[in-house]
Amino acid sequence: MNKWISIKDKLPNDYDFVLVARDNGLVTSMEAMYIDEEFIVYRLGMKSVFVDPTHWMEIPAPPKKEQTDGM
Repeated sequence: MNKWISIKDKLPNDYDFVLVARDNGLVTSMEAMYIDEEFIVYRLGMKSVFVDPTHWMEIPAPPKKEQTDGM
């Protein structure tokens, strides 16, 4: 299971896609790419920097498809 990592403890490798979070009263998280010491977010075709990040984690693997018994 993936765990949140404080940016004070460790940073991701350049060009890694990760979930990034901040605590601005409410915890906000979204997918970002880490490049040149910044968490870059692409939304609606626009590039922006994720401001005041506190934690990050690797993106978890998607759920496995359940096997069906043909019913």
